[in-house]
Amino acid sequence: MRSWPEMRSGFLLIDKEEGLRSTACVEAVRRSLGRDFKVGHAGTLDSGASGLLVALVGRATRLSNLVMSFSKEYRALVRLGIRTDTEDITGRILDRCPVPRWDAGDLSRVLASFLGCRLQRPPAVSAVHVGGRRAHELARSGEEPNIVPREVFVRRIEVGEMLGPDVVSIRVSCGKGTYVRSIARDLGERLGTWGTIERLRRTSVGPFRVEDALPSGQMGELGTRDLLSRLIPLERLGEFLPGGRVPAELDALCSNGGAIRIRDLEAFSVRAPYVSGGLVLVRYSRGMGIYQLVGDGRLECRVNLPD
Repeated sequence: MRSWPEMRSGFLLIDKEEGLRSTACVEAVRRSLGRDFKVGHAGTLDSGASGLLVALVGRATRLSNLVMSFSKEYRALVRLGIRTDTEDITGRILDRCPVPRWDAGDLSRVLASFLGCRLQRPPAVSAVHVGGRRAHELARSGEEPNIVPREVFVRRIEVGEMLGPDVVSIRVSCGKGTYVRSIARDLGERLGTWGTIERLRRTSVGPFRVEDALPSGQMGELGTRDLLSRLIPLERLGEFLPGGRVPAELDALCSNGGAIRIRDLEAFSVRAPYVSGGLVLVRYSRGMGIYQLVGDGRLECRVNLPD
């Protein structure tokens, strides 16, 4: 791993606490690093949720779309019998209804119906665009946003603990754009009642784990050197993207983002459990690039990351 001050680009893992806005975490990183560093993020969390937030520093800011495409894992506590306007417990209670009797078998069968590709209606209070405006802006101004269901992918969903007749914890592994609040709502409906999120925690984003993250409460205590020492270098992309290195005669072509063929890659590796869509990491002597397989073995550059 590079040492400071060489390490000026990478991924910073933050364990966001409940009640804190994701943008506040990103701003805290900007303040600590100063104007010489570009800082972004790879997807926010609701303020009421906790868990893993991936901040991007330096050249890593160009990889926002890539990291957002990684699968994500959550732990959620679902409260049955309550419907709120935000579909989590922070919202205004709109209705209550009895919770039918159910057992672990009933719950497992219902959860299995969420697996795979399916259409999901995002919550009214969400960042989805409706007619050029965010859905949450419309909802909070008194309008009812007409949100079109979107296709999402749920890789795994299972019971964590059954904590009572109206409270259950679940674990969810899902793709980009999946709302766990919507899963809680739909779970309640399929059990014959209402459902809302009481607590939500993101535990992973692709290969990144919340156990390796910096608690958000400690961010104000760290200076530039300390934060930079916690960056995960861009070279680690090779651990979770398929890819290889081009021979020296193709260095100039790749440094300019030129297209190549997959057969040009040396020592090609296919260990890539986190990303789909034909993305490939191409290394050259003075940098790397994220390429996409577009057919007939042709690779086109999507993001170029020269040293």
